Amino acid sequence: MPSPLQHPVLGQLVPDQWNDELVTFRQFPHMQPFWTAGSDEILGDLSPQHRQYVQDYRNHIAELSPICRNMDVHSALQSLGVYEISIRVDGADISTPQAAAYEYFCTHEEKICRNVTDALLRYYRVARQRLSDWFDDDDDYPDDPTSEMLGKIIRFDGFTIVRCSANGIAPLRLAWDPDWDLEHGLLMAVYKDEVLAIGSDDVDDFLDDPTVSSEYGIWTSEDMTDSERTMLQQFADDFEPAEEM
Repeated sequence: MPSPLQHPVLGQLVPDQWNDELVTFRQFPHMQPFWTAGSDEILGDLSPQHRQYVQDYRNHIAELSPICRNMDVHSALQSLGVYEISIRVDGADISTPQAAAYEYFCTHEEKICRNVTDALLRYYRVARQRLSDWFDDDDDYPDDPTSEMLGKIIRFDGFTIVRCSANGIAPLRLAWDPDWDLEHGLLMAVYKDEVLAIGSDDVDDFLDDPTVSSEYGIWTSEDMTDSERTMLQQFADDFEPAEEM
């Protein structure tokens, strides 16, 4: 079980609800299209104590960690644009590349969120064409949505800073809950400010070994921008696997 700590870059960190990773909470203002709607009503349904925890989340990280996946608390946090940031520790200290990844995100947050949203829109259009049976009710799934329209059918669910790295910076593993595949969810690997992989279990395979081909999935190199492909090559060339503990 990891121990709570006050990190100079990441701030207050506490064990997550499963005592596997460290966690903190953060508002994501540039992910606003994906916030849960109806904040006033959702907050009003909370108990007074839980409402205080959610509204003053920066000072209640330890209290929120064990309950943040309760449906009412989870929805309330996301209605304020507040999401979990998990740090994978695997029995070790937080690594320098993990701290560097968070610093990079904070410095380039607006651009990263813009690129993430753009990649997600492209992924949706590709999935809509190639796996049309996922989208049986066409009325719920527009062909060419805006980010605001997409936010009604997929929810952002925070990110994990994993333990592999490249050139001294760890990648981020973003999680999403899409209406069209709630069973498997959706994952995204982001390195610096570019999206390198989108899928489900194949994203974890990629983060273990970026030479693993993901061409069997929906998202392929042909669907990536030139900037994404260039960053993918840099990541693969400089890849350092997570250390074995």
